[in-house]
Amino acid sequence: MKCSEILKSALRLLNEKGDEGDHEDYTERTPYILASMFSEASSADKNFRAANGGSKQPSFSHTYADLDGDFPLLDRFATVCSKYLAAMLVIDEDSELS
Repeated sequence: MKCSEILKSALRLLNEKGDEGDHEDYTERTPYILASMFSEASSADKNFRAANGGSKQPSFSHTYADLDGDFPLLDRFATVCSKYLAAMLVIDEDSELS
């Protein structure tokens, strides 16, 4: 799964068309927001991998997540990340909407 899929999922949650319209502002902020989420969820991901005999967590940037890059956490965290991203995009844009 690519990080861009997390963005598309977040856009759907915000009732935005993922392939249509201009989302340049969301796309510009997303790599930093995702990197923050990855950092916050990193320990839970590591613990889950260790408890279930999963693979080692891949390294990732804690400051910038390339949208064309692979999602570094287990797939079970994808839904949480898309909801987190949607919430943070709304809060960033207009705190009254949050």
